[in-house]
Amino acid sequence: PEEFDRPLSLNLTEKIKRAKLVFAITKFCKSQLQRWVGHDQWSKIKIVHCGLDDTFFDEQLTPKTVDKNNINLLFIGRLCEQKGPLILMETLKSLREKNLPVNVTFAGDGELRSEIEAYAHRYNLTKYITITGWVDSTKIRSLLLSTDMMVLPSFAEGLPVAIMEAMASKVPVVSTRIAGIPELVRNLDTGFIVSPGCSDELSDAIQTLIELSTVERQDLLERAYQAVYTNHNARNEAAIIHQYLVEKS
Repeated sequence: PEEFDRPLSLNLTEKIKRAKLVFAITKFCKSQLQRWVGHDQWSKIKIVHCGLDDTFFDEQLTPKTVDKNNINLLFIGRLCEQKGPLILMETLKSLREKNLPVNVTFAGDGELRSEIEAYAHRYNLTKYITITGWVDSTKIRSLLLSTDMMVLPSFAEGLPVAIMEAMASKVPVVSTRIAGIPELVRNLDTGFIVSPGCSDELSDAIQTLIELSTVERQDLLERAYQAVYTNHNARNEAAIIHQYLVEKS
């Protein structure tokens, strides 16, 4: 998202003008590129999604059953301002005050780590959080398969690959109504979407997800899986790129 904070210094306008084709990873991304060039340049901007490789779709997974006495949330990403980890800490505090047995694993590291730890210490939440530090893709896969939901309360994004990985792993996603995220995470259909910066909405969404029946949860996860398989399969997206290149040659 930083690229759209400083398009002039990155010369986006000139780069688009000189390019034969420009690939945008979401509709939102395409719209932001269209802002910086004339209408005569729009036709060269094509949408090609980021995708997952076959390993995410070959394995037949059974959705994890939620233990309502021990609910685990997973945050994946850099511990930085744009990812909103402190909103998740506010939400954890709220849920714990309601006597909900919620724990959070932060898979990542970053400049806000000390603030997260200080917040946890201030409100006696230390035993309910785990910060893994930087982890590789194998560990991320393992964490996804052992969590009850992935929560990403971002303030600024593109469309995180971590969300695609969660949905392909049949893990429910709660995220924010920003940038390209709602194009994949459709509220109450393929996941849960809340307003950015709003811990109350985030808390309500997590509670609603916890309270879904087994059938409702499985139906949501199947729709989420199909959405990723259809729109974020790396093999299919590569074929789209190839076709555009053939047409342009």
